[in-house]
Amino acid sequence: MFISFVVWRVLKVDTEHWRGLGQSARTLQRSRSMSGMPMTERISSEGLHVLTEMHRRYIIYFASLEVKHKIGTGASSVVHQGALHFKMPVAVKVYTPKEFTDDIIAGFSHEAALCDSLHHPSIVKFYSMCVCPPTICLVSELCQGSLDHVTMAMAETVNRNASPCAHKREHVLVNFGFILDVAWSVAHLHSFTPTFVHCDIKPSNFLVDFENNVKLTDFGESRCLPQFAATPMTPTAALDTSSIAVD
Repeated sequence: MFISFVVWRVLKVDTEHWRGLGQSARTLQRSRSMSGMPMTERISSEGLHVLTEMHRRYIIYFASLEVKHKIGTGASSVVHQGALHFKMPVAVKVYTPKEFTDDIIAGFSHEAALCDSLHHPSIVKFYSMCVCPPTICLVSELCQGSLDHVTMAMAETVNRNASPCAHKREHVLVNFGFILDVAWSVAHLHSFTPTFVHCDIKPSNFLVDFENNVKLTDFGESRCLPQFAATPMTPTAALDTSSIAVD
């Protein structure tokens, strides 16, 4: 009970600070919900030109980006390790849609705007974007891997160790830290008014950086709950815990 109270107090105080840094994201989502029409209908006439104009301040040329080996694959994208300005290690999320439709442009613009607006230690840092049809890239912080892969690897290391007691205690502490980071990131999204809902919470959408901090990513499905909603709304994607190793 005491630990639960401490965690609640820490999350409450912390979100007051980081909420202020994400006000632009709240404004973006509110304007979208109040318009009463899909984003695609609002930008279809401007298309790709408006996409680049909207995000001009953080658009970079492909010449500034070195794309290296593949480190992950998503439903509609491939993630590569890369280097920004040939110096900073980054993750490059590459979209190559079959058709460059208004729906694709709108969805990408939505995700890019949120990535740029949500600043928090438990959310993956966004650096820049590249647009060169038929390829679009989001450039973000490079992490060591997804939460499910990292926890499974840690569990296998503990099981292989000849003297597992000390390693198991350390593993439990690290897992507890992971749980706090996950709660921290989701609490930040839910601290806004109206509330953000990620809509795709699962272990593969949490990344672990090189200091073992867990960070939330992939905001392509995120939505803002309408303030007039009379009943609670549940994200469409269920929380997948089957691949998390907790022991």
